[in-house]
Amino acid sequence: MKEKKTSYMLAVITLVSLSFILGTSEFIMIGILPEISESLQISISKAGGLVTLFALVYAIGTPIITTFAGRYNRYYFILLTSVVFVIGNLLNAVSSSYGLLLGSRIITALASGTLISLSLAYANEFVPQENKAKVLSWIFSGFSIASVIGVPIGKFITNMLGWRASFFVITIVAIIITIAMWRLLPPAKPTEVTSLMSQLSLLKDRRILFGVGLPLFSLAGTYSFYTYLTPILEDKLLIPTGYVSIILLFFGVAAIISNLASGAIAGKHGINKMPVIYIIHTALLTILPFSVNNAMICIPLIFVLCVMMYLTNAPIQMHFMNVATDDYPQSLTLASSLNSVFANFGISLGSFAGGQVVEYAGTQYTAFAGTILLIIAVVFAYLLIYSVREKKSVKIKDIKGTVAAN
Repeated sequence: MKEKKTSYMLAVITLVSLSFILGTSEFIMIGILPEISESLQISISKAGGLVTLFALVYAIGTPIITTFAGRYNRYYFILLTSVVFVIGNLLNAVSSSYGLLLGSRIITALASGTLISLSLAYANEFVPQENKAKVLSWIFSGFSIASVIGVPIGKFITNMLGWRASFFVITIVAIIITIAMWRLLPPAKPTEVTSLMSQLSLLKDRRILFGVGLPLFSLAGTYSFYTYLTPILEDKLLIPTGYVSIILLFFGVAAIISNLASGAIAGKHGINKMPVIYIIHTALLTILPFSVNNAMICIPLIFVLCVMMYLTNAPIQMHFMNVATDDYPQSLTLASSLNSVFANFGISLGSFAGGQVVEYAGTQYTAFAGTILLIIAVVFAYLLIYSVREKKSVKIKDIKGTVAAN
């Protein structure tokens, strides 16, 4: 029994490590945009396009690949995709032009989206029901740990050796994690071969249609300013470059708190607290542009915004998985991808919206675009809660009708 528990914990740690390196590879751009801009001789808004493209490719490619992956053994597919991820990051490191870097980021994005979806579906197989919310929040927290450790270390390596060295380090760590998965992940359960249309039937459910609006618009709101966080710190708050890594570390701690609190919210309240969370988030984001000339106000405010950022991660992920488990078991792999897919659509939308604001008004005003997008997230949160209650009501009526008939 003890040996089985140890094996289970090692598998979970491996998946958390995977999400850590995925997060580092994705979010490191936020810390090194100025260096890439200078190295490739492009504008900061054009460099921000690397964030937009990554998120867009991630969002479009992931559901296509995961739907395809649902027909095959998850163990072998996750290892194969991890090898592609290693290759993509190696290409990031050796890219000598903006065009080549765009191409390598496309490869990395496709692998990243598939890997996080497969890891969540994998965890859903071997983690006991009572621990699922906690484990899912820990897997998501791997991305936050990337913010705390990966991104600041990447920024430090970039300051010392250049931005390409950061991607070489990511490549080496990704190789180690791939070997760990090969050795430590339990065998995957046999997958039932189902038709594409059968898997896609999940997307007709209003609980899913309204649900995807939450990660889409909440992350869009956040990343309208978060994509340009380093320029805001350096150019508006006049923080010396050497101290930016420390501040990013500080914000990363907030993101870890956010993800862990997310697991507690999922276990206690499910999706019911989402509207309140988004309303508070919207109010704080509206204040941000008025604080960018005062570091004593702006930095604590961004810290609180980072705490708000991922509070709904575990609740919405559990919602998608529960809907699939109860009503669309053939679509479980696809359901596991929806949160990260639409979060990346949101990141793409937010970084694009922020880029337009930077181009025409300046980095200090990017949060205003985020406010508008978060208001839309509030609307979707209320629509989702209504659709869930409506579905429960229909099921109760059906049960009563069946009992009465018998």
